[in-house]
Amino acid sequence: MLLILGITAAIAVLFVRLVGEKLKGYSILLVPTLTVMFPGMIGYLILPHVKYGAGLIGDGVLFLTNLQPIIMGALLAEASV
Repeated sequence: MLLILGITAAIAVLFVRLVGEKLKGYSILLVPTLTVMFPGMIGYLILPHVKYGAGLIGDGVLFLTNLQPIIMGALLAEASV
C-alpha cells in the first residue's frame, strides 16, 4: 500500500510542477482540484497491478522462509542483492 501511495504522490508532484505554472491566476483554484482528480485516478488505475506484483514478491519470500535455515539465508541474501 505504501508503494502505491509513493507512486501517486510522485505523479502528483510532477503534475503540479508541469501544470501549476501554466494556469497563472487560476492556479489557486484549479491546481488542488486537478491534482486530486488526475494523479489520484492514475494511482487508482495502477493499484491492481502494483498489488499483484507485491503479492508475487510476498509469495516468493514466504516460499523462501519455509526452507531450511542455511538454504533460506543464502537465497534471501542473493535475492536482496
